[in-house]
Amino acid sequence: MPVIGQTTLKGASGQDYAFKVFTSDTRLNDFIPGIYAVVKQTDDGGGASTVDEVLFIGTSQNVDVELQKHDKRDCFEKKGFNAICLHRTANNDTHKAVSEDLLGAISPTCS
Repeated sequence: MPVIGQTTLKGASGQDYAFKVFTSDTRLNDFIPGIYAVVKQTDDGGGASTVDEVLFIGTSQNVDVELQKHDKRDCFEKKGFNAICLHRTANNDTHKAVSEDLLGAISPTCS
């Protein structure tokens, strides 16, 4: 699962959250818990990614399984998603707090 870049999403609190960026067809093979964002993005060619549109923000104990069976997948595809951003954390309380902070600042297109 090659990382194609990194990006930062800002929550309503002003806190920046670092995300690793993967292509939309990446299979996250390990048990990876965390906060994920399904996005359309551009790459500056130097390893930094710019998120052009956030389509969805969610949390999961296994992000890959969640994405493969996601009930919003049709919306992601119609909107042209090309990347998955992952902020990895195993703590459920952190998942909730970070996702709520991000959703306070970002209105995902496919929510």
